[in-house]
Amino acid sequence: MSSKYVCIILLILLSVLVLTPWEAVGVSAQMGAWTEAVNISHTPNGSWFPDLAVDNLGNVHVVWCETTHVEGRGELEQVYYTMWDGQSWSEPNDIVPPSFFIHRNAIAIGRTGDLLMVFREAVVGGYGIFFTSAPSGNARLAASWSSPRLMSAHLHNYMADMAIDSRGTIHLIFDDMGGGTSDICPGGCADIYYRRSTDEGQTWSPPLDLLRSPVGASREQIEIDSNDTIHVTWDEGWDRLSGMGDPIYGSYTFSTDGGETWAPVASVSYPESTNAQLTVGSDGSGGVMLVWRATSRDEIFYQWSSDGGISWGAPATIPGLFARPWTIPFDMYDMAADSAGHIHLVVVGRESLDENAPLGVYHLEWDGTSWSAARRIYSDPLLYPEYPKIAINRGNQLHVAWFTRENLWEGGNREVWYSSSQSAAPYQTPAPSPTPTFTPTSIPLPSPTPTITPYPTLSANSTDLPEGLYTESDEVLRLIIALSPVMLVIFLIVVVKLRWFSKPFR
Repeated sequence: MSSKYVCIILLILLSVLVLTPWEAVGVSAQMGAWTEAVNISHTPNGSWFPDLAVDNLGNVHVVWCETTHVEGRGELEQVYYTMWDGQSWSEPNDIVPPSFFIHRNAIAIGRTGDLLMVFREAVVGGYGIFFTSAPSGNARLAASWSSPRLMSAHLHNYMADMAIDSRGTIHLIFDDMGGGTSDICPGGCADIYYRRSTDEGQTWSPPLDLLRSPVGASREQIEIDSNDTIHVTWDEGWDRLSGMGDPIYGSYTFSTDGGETWAPVASVSYPESTNAQLTVGSDGSGGVMLVWRATSRDEIFYQWSSDGGISWGAPATIPGLFARPWTIPFDMYDMAADSAGHIHLVVVGRESLDENAPLGVYHLEWDGTSWSAARRIYSDPLLYPEYPKIAINRGNQLHVAWFTRENLWEGGNREVWYSSSQSAAPYQTPAPSPTPTFTPTSIPLPSPTPTITPYPTLSANSTDLPEGLYTESDEVLRLIIALSPVMLVIFLIVVVKLRWFSKPFR
């Protein structure tokens, strides 16, 4: 090959590498670094308890509970929503009718690309968990969300969590009245229940009580690994709705057959019977990680299983990081795995045993044998961070949301924050959303029919996209525009080559 051809090929390759947008090929300029934390709520009200999900286009969807004080009537609660499209955050908007009882919410992306959400709502006779969905590109409009469907039968609910497996089945867990005794919890203590839907929430399996217990259950979490094993954790001892009891131990169970059967529930009682905030992560190859804290201790503990949760190694402490003082009973830890099977943990903690040490949001990575050093995502000596949630998309894109308080209890503002990073795991091109072909799960069980307040802030035309959002065709247009410099350079090189080789060789 002549030197002229070599030069032309090198110029083409160099132009592609330099001019192609890094985001399009999943490359990060600062591997492992976290972006500056962004306040995404920016309201004069109380914004707290966020959850987040990322769709196939890379859009980040965040929901939270928005609390507004109404003089003489108490606290008005709404579910707020915002979305990051890669350029800006959409204006936060309410998507659930307001009520005077706190909402708790969880979201996920369905197999066909819709945004799925469960939230708590006060109804006649108690509190229910409701399911609703909306096209992800139109989720900012309250009118785009489907009519809420009541998921719980006993109306003794506080929170829920949800995850989607590779087949598109929705897996839902929630707390509801179970086997608790009336002397511990007036009206009955909560157990953790499970339901699933194979048709995007149209029909659901009957509720399954994962563990009948004489004490309360709370702080439930569900994770589904790359092998479609379902992992569920929760805390036993404290009943969130009644406020009775204290944390005693964590509970863990799993299902390898899509929720048909479940392993016996394992209890996590080390180092003593004051354990709380149990969370789970899995590498999809048999490795399962449990992380928790004790309300009476400063350490953060973990335990590792290399055979899918059948047997466990000895409990140990995470080095160099300590739990926050036990003053707030609502905080949680969270974990997710990247495409390399590394498990990423986010916690609120401190770097010293000093009770007055500033609290921060920290990230740690488990590589199958050890933890990385704790990396601080956020810290402000004047604010108290809480409730971090993590989502990973495209194999290596890390997204975290949390909220802050101005003080630990009453008064002061609360805000929702966001930051992102990238792991060293391989980038994965997202699969296109398939056309749904559903088989109904079961005939829905009869359940109480609540009175639903009409949706606020409805749009006259629910098909209009709000400013800042885009469709798949818009994404293609953006890609063409981004690649246009590359195409221009290649065109110029071809022109030069043609003129060059049109001259006689000597």
